[in-house]
Parts: sequence; C-alpha cells; structure tokens
Amino acid sequence: MATRILSPLAIAAFLCVSPVAQAQSVTVAFDDPGGTYSSYYDAISSATVAAGRQWLDTFESVATASIDVLIGFDLNIQTASGRNIAGLLSPSGFMDSGAGIELRTGTDINGDVPDAQFNFGVGASRYLQDELWFGTGDVPLAKTDGQSVLLHEFGHAFGFNGFRDYSTGISPFGDLSVFDSHMSADALGQWFFTGDTAGAVALTAGNFYHYNALGLMNGVSFDRGTQYAIGALDRAIFTDLGFILAGTGGGDAVAPIPEPETYALLMAGLGVVGFVARRRGERS
Repeated sequence: MATRILSPLAIAAFLCVSPVAQAQSVTVAFDDPGGTYSSYYDAISSATVAAGRQWLDTFESVATASIDVLIGFDLNIQTASGRNIAGLLSPSGFMDSGAGIELRTGTDINGDVPDAQFNFGVGASRYLQDELWFGTGDVPLAKTDGQSVLLHEFGHAFGFNGFRDYSTGISPFGDLSVFDSHMSADALGQWFFTGDTAGAVALTAGNFYHYNALGLMNGVSFDRGTQYAIGALDRAIFTDLGFILAGTGGGDAVAPIPEPETYALLMAGLGVVGFVARRRGERS
C-alpha cells in the first residue's frame, strides 16, 4: 500500500462532477496517452462519479472528502482491475486504505496523486468495447453493467484489499491490511472474513478479497443483465473495517449476517477483478 508516484501523463486534468449542494466530490482523470479511448470518457466519467457517490452516501464521511480516481486502459487484462494507490499504518498496526481514510476523515494522505486506479481491458477480450454497457434503465441481458463494475472497484479501493498470497494466505512482505486482520482459515483451508457485524463470511478461493455470497463484492460471478448495489453484507463488512454507516451515529445499523454459502457460477463476468494494494509486484 505504499504511495506510488505516477507520471505526468497519468495525472490528466481532473473532471469534478459533484452537485453544488454537496461539498464532497468524486473526480476522474484518464491515463490514456494520445486519447485512444477518448470516445468513452464521458460515459466512464459519469458512471464513476455515480458509483463513487453511492459509497459516499452509504457511510458517514466528512465534507472535505474528495475521492480522485485514475482510469486506465490495459491491453493485457481480460476484464477490469482496481486498486488503492496509498495506505497508512493504523493505530492497530495494520495498513489502512488511503481512499478509506479520506472518506472517513477528509485527510488526503497522497496529496495530488489519485486515491484509486481502475483499469479496463481493451485487448483481445474487448471487455470495454464489447462487454460493458453504460446507460440508464434496464441492463441488456447480453451486457455487463459498467457502473456496477465501477461500484465493485470502489469497494476494493475503500477496504476489500490486502497483501495475502492467494496460494498460502501469508503476506510475503509481513504487512497486513485491515481486511487481512479479519481473515482466518479453517482446517480445510477455507478462508473467512470474520467480524462482529458480518459474522463469518466465506471468501473466494484464489480470489481472497471477494466473498462467495450473492452480492456486489462476490468473486464467483458478475452477472450480465444485472445492476448491482451496495448490499447488507457489504455494509456489514465495512462496519467491521471501521466505517460508520450514514445516519447511525456510530451504531451498527446492520444485524450480524450468518456465513454465506458458495453458489454456482452462472455467467462469466468479473472473473479476475482488481486486487488492491500489493506492493513489489501488484497483481489483479
């Protein structure tokens, strides 16, 4: 979760689209030398701002919170990826997401560098060009909802992130994120996120920073024709990560949720979605 300094090309002019009545903002910039994918900028910007606002409205967040997102286009990934760019050691001794810190406190630990980076696959898979849909109304049955993908990526940037190796469950660098600190495995090698509010939540094998239950942050399938939302399980896990739900005054507004069951893969979607904040060789 160490701060990463990006090149000047990566720090394009930020597009701030936030209602005047709301001091909080979500800004969008593009890492796209030559503007190859400029025809998608408006649609992606609108969807990113809308997805970010859903998270801002879900939690108690300070008026000065401005979540800055850098959007890139990658020839080498099949779907999409997302990551938090910087982190800070929390009082409990675990690495906390810079984007999450800013949402909760208004403190921007990485200054002018964006808080999160999301990439879309544009190579052989043509994920952005052929699979994603940006629009209003019902999502076409043969398309994956682009705003839902971005909503999912914000979930990684704010908290569903860490350092554990997907094979061993051990952090090769010795660091643990706040999410990592809630993880444990049973005798059969099944990993769980465990918290007072969420209960024991089965995590996806080889894809730890997702759960197996139906919902926004699942790692089993991301269904076409579906518009996802921040659900009760997502809110419960974020409560255990130290976030306060909007309007609760710090109380838990979500009842404990029992361990979810694994469900079958129905449609291919976000098969390998971004895994946030790995240093010395991040992977998605």
